[in-house]
This record gives sequence, C-alpha cells and structure tokens, in this order.
Amino acid sequence: MDAASRRCGCRIGVAARHLESGRTYERYASETFESASVIKIAILTEAMAQVRDGKISLSDRWTLTEEKKADGSGTLLVLDPGLNPTWNDLITLMIGPSDNTAANAWIERLGIGAINARMEAMGFSRIHLFATL
Repeated sequence: MDAASRRCGCRIGVAARHLESGRTYERYASETFESASVIKIAILTEAMAQVRDGKISLSDRWTLTEEKKADGSGTLLVLDPGLNPTWNDLITLMIGPSDNTAANAWIERLGIGAINARMEAMGFSRIHLFATL
C-alpha cells in the first residue's frame, strides 16, 4: 500500500469491517480522508434500510430538472430535463456510473442527518456526509 501511495502521489488508507464476524483490517485508519464517491455507500445503506422498513418505495419516480444537475460525474448530467426515472434507477446510476445528480436526489430524499445517524448506529462514527455533492 505504501508503494501504491508513492506511485500515485496520494495518501491511501483502509479501514474495513466484516459485518457478520466483526473482524477488522486497518491501515492508517486513524487518518482523516475525504471520501469522494465512497460516501455513496453510506447513502445506499440508508436508502436500503428505509426501503426495508417500508418508508420509501423504489418504484416512485423523480423528475430531472436543469437546476438539479450536479457537477462532476454522471449520466444524468447530459440527459434532458423532464426525464422521470424511478428511485431504483437513481440507485443504479448513483452506484454504477457514480452519478452525482442521482446521489444528490437521494441525499435530499433521505436527509443528511438520517444518513449520518445510520453510519453512527452501525459503528462508523467517523463517516460523515456534510453536504450534497
């Protein structure tokens, strides 16, 4: 991992936990890193919990507008306003091609507080979403 850090000229850290067994692996785990698109896993986790609890439905639809388009990565950035994907489509776009507009739609639907509370409840107290992407 240190060699990879030198090659890319960046800092790399890993903290992983196997949820069923509780086993962990950490390398530079006490360091602080910007999460970039990895935060989308936290968003996905809260979304699926709310689906499981019957609070939201993935078959509901969301409407794309020019104002909702987020900078950065994503398919929705280049599509026309008026598109009406399901929330399931938005999950797929958020995780597959890492679409920031889809992530922001989910953040607005779920709430930053709920996403952060889910991470805290799962023992990931250092994972925080601060704003939309």
